[in-house]
Amino acid sequence: MDKQSLTAKGTGTREKILQEARTLLVSHGISGLVMREVAKRCDIKLSNVQYYFASREILLEVIISKEAQQDIDTIRSVFDSKKTPRAKLRTIVDGLLQRWRSESAVIFSALNLYSLHDDTFKALYAQIYAAHYVALEEAIALASPGASQKEYAKRARLMSALIDGAAYQTDVGRLPTFLADIASCSYNIAIGNNSTAT
Repeated sequence: MDKQSLTAKGTGTREKILQEARTLLVSHGISGLVMREVAKRCDIKLSNVQYYFASREILLEVIISKEAQQDIDTIRSVFDSKKTPRAKLRTIVDGLLQRWRSESAVIFSALNLYSLHDDTFKALYAQIYAAHYVALEEAIALASPGASQKEYAKRARLMSALIDGAAYQTDVGRLPTFLADIASCSYNIAIGNNSTAT
């Protein structure tokens, strides 16, 4: 679907479809993302949903891409603040951890699952993480200058792995400092501090 060819009404319809589909995905998982249910929630015909998104997989791709762009926007928005580079990095870590422990975890779980068996989603996964790493590497380089690009790439991946893993830790209620510890460890990895102490 060419976004430029959409009217204002068409753009609104497309966004409503995306919003309702995202809600279904978050609340009911991949099996709950049913095109007919999306149409019902939008009070439109199934054929209208299919006009904008020919298949459930295409709809899922767009939902995931939009979610990933919000992560990049979260990272980039911090660059405009007047904080020190290290305070900016800490804000990025906290922001990503908060996002990935919320509804984003469900959306990125769908990406992880589909990317195991579907080449389109495998390519989307690679594209999303490549953009994510570039944005993180820039933030890390500003906060901890003097390392090699290879070192920044390694730190970005380690930091992301730790935050990613935290998204899947569901039984942390008994560990009140768990998320703070994850944030501190991620931050220490990013700035090149080998200590994981908080």
